[in-house]
Amino acid sequence: MDTFSLHSDSQSSITVFFANDNCRSKTCFVIFSSWAGRSLNTKIGGTDPLLREGFDVVCVQSNCDDWHQNIFPFGIEILKKYLDENYSDIRGYGSSMGAFGAILYADLLNFNSVLALSPQYTISAPFDKRWSLFDKRIKWKYKIEQSIKYSGEIHVFYDPLDIDAKHFELISRNFNKAKVYGYSIKFGSHPTTYYFNDGGKLKELLLSFAKGKCSVPSVDKSVNKTYLKSLSFEALKRNKPRLAKNLILKAISLGDERHSTYRHASNVCHRLNELETAVAFAEKAVGAKDNIDISHISHSEHLANMLRLAGDRHAAISIIDVVLSRNPERFTALTIKANILFASKEVEAAKGLFLRAIELGDERHSTYRQASNICNRLKEFEIAVLYARKAVVAKDNTVKSRINHSEHLADMLRMIGDFGGALEKIDGVLSQDSGRFTAYTTKARILLANLEFGEAKVSVLKAIELGDERHSTYRLVSNICNRLGDFEHAVEYAQKATEAKDNNATSRLNHLEHLAILLKGSGELEAALRVIDEVLFQDENRPSAYLTKANILLEMGALEENALWLVEKAIFIGDRRPSTYHKASELCRRIDDDECAEMYAKKAIEAHDNNGDSRIKHLVHLATLLKESGDLEAALTTIDEVLFQDENRSSARLTKANILLEMGELEKAKLQIVKAIALGDHRNSTYRQASEVAYSLRDFEDAVTYAKKAFDAKDNNSESRNNHSEHLANMMTAIWDSHRIVQD
Repeated sequence: MDTFSLHSDSQSSITVFFANDNCRSKTCFVIFSSWAGRSLNTKIGGTDPLLREGFDVVCVQSNCDDWHQNIFPFGIEILKKYLDENYSDIRGYGSSMGAFGAILYADLLNFNSVLALSPQYTISAPFDKRWSLFDKRIKWKYKIEQSIKYSGEIHVFYDPLDIDAKHFELISRNFNKAKVYGYSIKFGSHPTTYYFNDGGKLKELLLSFAKGKCSVPSVDKSVNKTYLKSLSFEALKRNKPRLAKNLILKAISLGDERHSTYRHASNVCHRLNELETAVAFAEKAVGAKDNIDISHISHSEHLANMLRLAGDRHAAISIIDVVLSRNPERFTALTIKANILFASKEVEAAKGLFLRAIELGDERHSTYRQASNICNRLKEFEIAVLYARKAVVAKDNTVKSRINHSEHLADMLRMIGDFGGALEKIDGVLSQDSGRFTAYTTKARILLANLEFGEAKVSVLKAIELGDERHSTYRLVSNICNRLGDFEHAVEYAQKATEAKDNNATSRLNHLEHLAILLKGSGELEAALRVIDEVLFQDENRPSAYLTKANILLEMGALEENALWLVEKAIFIGDRRPSTYHKASELCRRIDDDECAEMYAKKAIEAHDNNGDSRIKHLVHLATLLKESGDLEAALTTIDEVLFQDENRSSARLTKANILLEMGELEKAKLQIVKAIALGDHRNSTYRQASEVAYSLRDFEDAVTYAKKAFDAKDNNSESRNNHSEHLANMMTAIWDSHRIVQD
């Protein structure tokens, strides 16, 4: 067979193949190569059937996925001259990128007609991002707008359920001088070339076009791998993952070993939470023979992600590190590694990788959202809000994702105390989707944080009415009812939280423990004890449950020694919270074990998760214990440390006053009490103590003044007011006696 090269360079080639060595055909087909082709100076699919039918064929090839731009300045004029001189009937043919090329050069090369299987009109438009990365790299030399004056025939085959339908619409609208024929192949996928090839009908389609009768050949869809795969995609899109799985497994059983098929099978299994199978198909996608570099890398990232979800984070890191070793600046790989580290609780490291990805140009809404989530976890709420805002305005959002991020932003604004902004944002979400129950629960949290308990309850009950049956929602309404003093409904919804279908083992235990606490609070101590014992039966190493049981037993009148044993059990199995040490200290104090009480008080002060305020609170407690044990100097030193850190802490002033009273320093003690009052301590007990100290110092006028304030204090109940009334009378008598003595 005679052949020769019209043009060849490192990125493109034009090769002529002749059907007959002795004479030239009057008709020539120009076939353009598809995306991911890497060969030059060879035959393109479809060449041989055309040659056998007596048609000459010119193969225009690109090995760099440039949508046939390199060929324009170097070879198109050569090809045009050759075609004009040798053929009266010239036809174009191509698939996907090749179909684009055939339409692109149809006018320039004087094609009589074009057969285009799943062509693009453009790869630069925002509605189709499949090839946006290629678009950024391509130096466009000849665009499709320059060829729209073409007046021949264009036969376009496309899947109406695919984004290719939009491209057909643009071709049909803009090539208004041409006769554009559309052939809708439902579930034909992209490109429809595969659909006809799987059905053994691609040659028939091509030859019907060659003979001028372009018709759609009949295909047996029941054994068509591409059709089954496309149908599986549609089933998954319609939230029918079981059907999607059955369809894709049938395609694979028929011999579909394409990397994209295995990847889809992995996605389906992921949706079904069949993570081991998802990993297995992801591995097959990575190892598929039809991979090119970019698909191999993409599937490796996906495999790493599936391994993360399956809990094999070590293997996930190994795979993603291989990807990054080849391209350290691949931001998609950086975000996947960040998610692996986040799952491993290496939050700071994960944050660093997300910020690096953003720095490298990752502007995806999902990246900004995860950066916001991580900053939220690190309690960097202002930065969490910043990235939440970026997630909302990201260009790659869909309507659904933008609403989702707006809801998240409202929640982050709640975290920084901007309740007005949070409510405005969540009301905006609800104006777009009034049936979105997650938005009502978010609004309820905002209202709860703003202490609008009644409105919060209305909002969360609306969410439940709309079908929100999540355990977290039932827990939220239980908390709100508890704050409202509606203990009956608090218990009812706590019970629903424990029974919710979306619980995992951990969340169910959390809700059972919450239920036990509510039952204790409502006086149902036996029921509370049964529930907390169920928790401990399922997880005997749960420290918080031992603390809850200790509190229930104390309420039931159990010995402090028994409660202390439970608290010490919690500490033994790993509870190092300052509040737990403080509880142990208090119980030791109640059984007069001063040494033990002081030991746990010191541990509370030294605990790692203390903040400044809690540490000061525990120092005040230690000072009180030291006073009670008679170590007054140590107590005074401890309370002075507190006042050095916070001189405006009224409770510390009172504690110091009590220590000074034990030391007989009445004047100094009175001064501390007066400072506490000046700092805002207006409790009846504080005024009463000031009155009693003043009386001891025989300062009867101050004693009466503070006795009156004790009587008038807002936090009094009837019993304390009666008590202060009696004390005031005594003080008045004392001042009268003192005046009488002076007069005598």
